[in-house]
Amino acid sequence: MHAVRGSAVNASYRKTDTRIALQSRHESLSVLVLLEEGFVQVLDEMVGASPATCAVFDLIRKVATTEMPVLLTGETGTGKEVTAQSIHTRGLRKDGPFIPIICGAIPEHLLESELFGH
Repeated sequence: MHAVRGSAVNASYRKTDTRIALQSRHESLSVLVLLEEGFVQVLDEMVGASPATCAVFDLIRKVATTEMPVLLTGETGTGKEVTAQSIHTRGLRKDGPFIPIICGAIPEHLLESELFGH
């Protein structure tokens, strides 16, 4: 009895694994079609199709070539650190260290000295 139940469970896992693999492959192929048709842009780890996202990608490419410091603001989870990494890897200082600073974790009275060394 246990062997029959065990093989049914194994078959169920195999079906689930196959379904997940096929779904993942389908999603990958869908993204490739969208890329080929120009509906989606990819920049490093980011993928986007909306005009706003494409504008952010263009802005990343533009500011990365300057010497100016960049301050990224936004809600938690909006991709500020990924955006900063993308700017860094395209920038003139790409061979130097990338040091993200989570300003919300620094007390307000210390923020200026932490950022500017005062």
